[in-house]
Amino acid sequence: MDKRLLNLTSAQVASLLRRLGFVKAGSKGSHAHFKKHTPSGSYAVTVILAQSGFAAGTMKSMIRQSGHSEADWLARL
Repeated sequence: MDKRLLNLTSAQVASLLRRLGFVKAGSKGSHAHFKKHTPSGSYAVTVILAQSGFAAGTMKSMIRQSGHSEADWLARL
């Protein structure tokens, strides 16, 4: 996993998701929910708010939930 992804803040992840076509669908407590509907399916990503870096497993999970690859995320940084 690229270290640039692990050092992203929650605000940067939210911005990146918006660039990927996601919209904020709401939040509950310390988590924000982003959704995207495409002809091939719907995707939902949950982001922990007020985070200044993510564990590798958490970041991989968010990337997987988005339906995009790690390379797609890096291209939009």
